[in-house]
Amino acid sequence: DEGPNTLDPGAGGNFARPEIRLVTRAQLAENEWDQFIFDGFKTLKAFKGYAPTIFHYFQDVNLQPGRYRMTLNFFPDIVASYSPGGNREYVTDPLSGEVRIIHNNGGTDWTTVTPGQKNSRVYEFTVGAPGGIVRLGGSFRNRFAPANNGWFLDDWRLERIGN
Repeated sequence: DEGPNTLDPGAGGNFARPEIRLVTRAQLAENEWDQFIFDGFKTLKAFKGYAPTIFHYFQDVNLQPGRYRMTLNFFPDIVASYSPGGNREYVTDPLSGEVRIIHNNGGTDWTTVTPGQKNSRVYEFTVGAPGGIVRLGGSFRNRFAPANNGWFLDDWRLERIGN
């Protein structure tokens, strides 16, 4: 999303559209592989420096009646500053990064994340009618404008857990 950042507290100004790329192990330092890639050899990276961001990643899925569990795994790479050696100093304000689950026209409220480590959100729901198209995904936002508002998204799962 682009437009006014009216969150309080927030950086003000406008939300900027993050850059989004598919990143492979070959494009990361070897010591970052397990940090940013949770399964396989690639991850989705969304990032923007020095600007607040908000973006949504979702898909419409045709599901049969039953009980389901969706798991979103992500690494908030929200960096206050970089040392001369390139080491990251992660932000400390708990409102610097937030996530919410998308489920059709609703989902969950925004919750804070822990920058600098893998985070997960688990969401369970029921589909009652056959042939139901369900919108599922996640929304990510950064209220402030640190050196990097980054997110690595990987190993998202949707499992049927019952009737």
